[in-house]
Amino acid sequence: MSLVHEYEITAEDLLALNEHVSDKLYGVRLRLIRWLPPAALLLACGIAWLAGAAPSTLVAMVVGALFWPASFPFMFRRASRKGVQRILATGAGASIICRHHLLLLDEALVEKTPVSENRTNWAAVGPVEESELHLIVFVGAGVAHPIPKASFADRHARDAFVQEIEKRRAAATAPAR
Repeated sequence: MSLVHEYEITAEDLLALNEHVSDKLYGVRLRLIRWLPPAALLLACGIAWLAGAAPSTLVAMVVGALFWPASFPFMFRRASRKGVQRILATGAGASIICRHHLLLLDEALVEKTPVSENRTNWAAVGPVEESELHLIVFVGAGVAHPIPKASFADRHARDAFVQEIEKRRAAATAPAR
């Protein structure tokens, strides 16, 4: 039995997926990048204070240490969005920013667009994750199909779709008898 879901992917959908995957894959590293520089700057500030640095220098170091973690999430998101927009501007997103058909076949998950077709055996399909606006079906490390939640008629249809994917994944990874 096959099941088909049709949806449109926009640039905003792609940007949202990029943010979700970045947080999932690089979450720990991003937290280190966010908090390590201010910690080092505060340590340097303490050393400078002990060495008798001018108060204006110490104030500048403390302000920098406070500014970095507060602004980092915005700067990272902005840089990430610009990177995706640069890729889309080259035309490389033609197979992504378009109409998609996701087919749930007995043997595989198939994604069809006007310019491509990708097949993933159920054993390789990862769990379905949810973000605020999307279902995200992972089909490899950092490779996913973002499906806008708004593309489903209602929550019941969306839940049934997720259950069907999970059922097929479980059947494919179940030990043979």
